[in-house]
Amino acid sequence: MSATSWNRPPGIAPANARPYLGGVAITLEDLGRAVKQLQYRHHRGMDRRLRDAGTSLAQWDALRAIRHRLTPRGEATLRKGHEVVGPVLESSLAPLTVRQREGFYRLLSRALVEGNPPQRVGL
Repeated sequence: MSATSWNRPPGIAPANARPYLGGVAITLEDLGRAVKQLQYRHHRGMDRRLRDAGTSLAQWDALRAIRHRLTPRGEATLRKGHEVVGPVLESSLAPLTVRQREGFYRLLSRALVEGNPPQRVGL
């Protein structure tokens, strides 16, 4: 919740709130915070698993960015990273059906590509 939403009387939504399922009002700030919380959950889980695999999230991400110039050891670390990161994301997104995941991806992609400033999806 935002600092301002804590001070809001029950049932009084801010001007930028929009109703969603269940009639509960959601603000852009609420949505942004939820996206950030999900990202934080992913980063914590991935970093924990990657450390067990002998690397860190920052190192693994760098390997993904330069994958066309990796040594055999770098390739092995990159592969191992993919093995340990998959279950973290699967567990986190398990409540969503495949169709919901696809819709979520489309919505996030649209926000990135059409938002200001526009940004490519992916690395």
